[in-house]
Order: sequence, then C-alpha cells, then structure tokens
Amino acid sequence: MEPIIVLHGGAGNIRLEDREAYLKGLIKARDIAYDRLESNQSAQQAVLAAVVNMENNKHAFNAGKGGAINRDGVVESDAAIMLGNGSCGAVAAIKNTLNPILIAQKVMAETETILLVAAGAEALVDKPIENSELLTPRTLKALERWKKTNETGSNTVGAVALDKDGNFAAATSTGGRLGKMPGRVGDTPIIGAGTYATTEMAISCTGEGEAFITAVTAKELSIRLEFQKPKEAMTKVLNDVKRFNGEGGIICLYQKQIIVAFNTAQMAIAWKKPNANYAKVSSKAQIMIID
Repeated sequence: MEPIIVLHGGAGNIRLEDREAYLKGLIKARDIAYDRLESNQSAQQAVLAAVVNMENNKHAFNAGKGGAINRDGVVESDAAIMLGNGSCGAVAAIKNTLNPILIAQKVMAETETILLVAAGAEALVDKPIENSELLTPRTLKALERWKKTNETGSNTVGAVALDKDGNFAAATSTGGRLGKMPGRVGDTPIIGAGTYATTEMAISCTGEGEAFITAVTAKELSIRLEFQKPKEAMTKVLNDVKRFNGEGGIICLYQKQIIVAFNTAQMAIAWKKPNANYAKVSSKAQIMIID
C-alpha cells in the first residue's frame, strides 16, 4: 500500500503576517510524518508525529504552545486520536501540557475511557508545565485584538494518514476558540464530530466547533462517502455546518483518495504521497480531490 499523509493547520482567518510561518510549519510536520510512513511506521505514529510537531511550533497554529487563549488569559487545549480499528482517546480543557495529543493517545492506550477532561486529563501528564509556558507574544497580541475587535483566528491542527499496511488514523489538536468562555469545549475531542476514522477512511475537521458538533460532521461525512461522490458528500456536510451558523474545513483520506474542503477565508493544507506533495495556505474556498 502506498503511504499518504494529509495535514491541516486550521481554517479561518489566518493573518497575512502569519502565513509564511504556517507554510513552513506545515511542510516540516508533513515531511516528518511522511518519513515515519516511509520507514514502515504506523499511521498512528505518523499522525502523532505531525500533530506533536505542530503543537511544538510557537510561531504558528492554534495548538499546544501558541494555542488560543480564553478570555481569562489561559490556554485550555482539546485533542483526540482515532484509529481505523475503532480505538480512540480524547482530552478536553487540559492546561498543563505542551502536547495534549500525547495525553489523548495515553487515554486511548492506558485507560478504559475515551474522553477525559480538566483535572482528570491533567493527572495523566507525567511532567506538568505551567500554563504560562504555552503563551506566546503572538497569542497574547491576538487576545488583545479580540478584546477590541472580536477578531478570531484559525482553529485547530490535524493529520490523517494511511500506512503501508493499509491502516488509517486521524489526530486533531486545538487551543479552541480565541477568547472563549473558560471550560468551553469544541468539536476536536468529540469522536464523530471533529475526529473520526474507520477501516476505509480518516477525517479531521477544523472550524467553529459548535456547528461541527451539532452537525456531527465527521461521522456524517463517513456515512455519505459510502453512497455519494466525494464532492457531493463534502458539499453536503459543509452546508450542514453553515446551516448551524458555522464554517470551517475538513481533511479526509478515503481509501487512497485525498479529499480537502473548506468554506472559510483561509485554510492551511499539506499532503504527501509517493512522487507528489502539496503545501499551501489557501485563500480560495474549494473542494480538492486528489486520486
């Protein structure tokens, strides 16, 4: 099986001065993840590598260090991972780790539950950090801008992968909505809303979480791909998100097909497969289908 990795660095308003950092970050995370696949590592290892790298990137993205700040000046992160065999784990409102995706993976691997929040999730962190370590000049400036103009940013990072053994995995991580209410949780850690995988596909979403939760977007897309063409399925699920007063983007690997769609101002997208690759912070809402 030919390996494939697809990443997103968020859909929404990606400021012009941030786009170069987003593009560089996407390419670095994509290539690290693809190297994992090329060396016969699993789809799970690839998506974890990609998302961890984006969480660690203080210059771009809304996850880990540099994750969006709530209105009290605190970074509360959400993350989820799901494998094609149905295994999954998620965390929400976690404040003491640079890499919430690794704690989501720990929930999946070491507990009998699927979703842990706040103190329950934080108890799984081996080396807790102060929340202030997640703040950056970029995000502090963004919070001040939000207080004056209510301007939001891009939401969420994610990765989906297909490995050489034909296994799928999806991983998503976010600081959530800039200026959110403390304790607010979006779609990222909700299996079937923002993150989903089966034996045929893997999906990661980004955008206004409340709308994605209401539309149960990732699960809905997985069902529709079984009987609709990809463009029709993507159009329908993003229209549903819009119907619930939201917008955003989706990356999906369906069998060997790359499907990407968004209806926001921008979306940061990258993918790589044998003899082909792509990376762009795109400002043209579209549906991309790559065979």
